[in-house]
Amino acid sequence: MAEVTLGVALKEWDSIRAALRDGRQSLLLRKGGIHEPSGTFRVEHERFWIYPTFVHQGQESPVSEVTLDTLAEVVAIGQAGDLATVERLAGLHAWSTEAIAKRFFYRTPGLFVLIVRVYTTQPQLVTQTPAYAGCKSWVTLDSPVTERAVRSVLSDTAFMAMRQRIESAMNENRENTTHS
Repeated sequence: MAEVTLGVALKEWDSIRAALRDGRQSLLLRKGGIHEPSGTFRVEHERFWIYPTFVHQGQESPVSEVTLDTLAEVVAIGQAGDLATVERLAGLHAWSTEAIAKRFFYRTPGLFVLIVRVYTTQPQLVTQTPAYAGCKSWVTLDSPVTERAVRSVLSDTAFMAMRQRIESAMNENRENTTHS
């Protein structure tokens, strides 16, 4: 990927950012924050920074700056309308079973599944502002961040294999009902 300038970020747990950055995960499971319009998540941007958050990970201390060093590009979007579909994704993400169940059953059962191509960059420090706070998914940065040294976390072959595993897990029920 050539030079990238982005002014938007998606909030996600820092442990998930690390899993994305390390190539252990190429998907995001989203429900939507309290402050989302109608409480429902929408994929507003195809490319975005991963904005690390800590509150839901049990780290309560406020952070004055965050490091942006991970970019994501959405390549496919699906929905998991039953818990069995989400359970088949186990091993393809770093969330605990308890965290997944909480997200899945919050308000209306179901989750969005975003398959993302992940890129690493040189760390860029961004100062937290009140506008970035709150339970919302998307953050519009005060100043877009430009990065020239962008590297794909997974090779094309490794990413396609990961994508196929995710899509197979998502489609397993449909395949079983069509072949019955």
